[in-house]
Amino acid sequence: MVNKKLEFYYFGDEGKFDEFNPSYVCNKKYAAEILYIISASEPYSMDMFKISNRLKINVEKVENIILSLKKIRAIDERNRGYSINFPVFLEDDIERLDGFLKNVGKIIGDRVISLSDKIENEILKLNCVKSNSVERVLYHIICDEIFDGVAFEFFANKNIFSVSKSQPGGRDHIIVAYEKK
Repeated sequence: MVNKKLEFYYFGDEGKFDEFNPSYVCNKKYAAEILYIISASEPYSMDMFKISNRLKINVEKVENIILSLKKIRAIDERNRGYSINFPVFLEDDIERLDGFLKNVGKIIGDRVISLSDKIENEILKLNCVKSNSVERVLYHIICDEIFDGVAFEFFANKNIFSVSKSQPGGRDHIIVAYEKK
């Protein structure tokens, strides 16, 4: 049986590659599987022994990873059970979100299509169109500038999204994870 695991994305200042760096810690052997097990379970319901049994590895290996995850505040412990301290999207979550966001995507897409002549004329004025197609430039404008930039800033200013979080070791970052397919 293949163990499910998480795939991680980091935003902000991760700092040097050491025991406080989330990429360093979350890429340790079994960390992604341990975090998946914790995130897919009820908060604080999984302890080291249950995780060890599920992964079929010795409890000392689990304990080593758990200590590292606690050090960077990726997990919280209560009554020997663990809970995740960052957003995790499992496949079931993505399917539910997809249903809610489908109409929003259609509205945005219809609006972009209705303005396609005007948008194309503006894109043709850009230097980057000499080495990239109009479609590729439009993709980067929409995805990078609008969704990743403007929308992210908008939601951060409304306190809907957090764009940073003070972390141990003088770091300021956010971890987001998705179930790896």
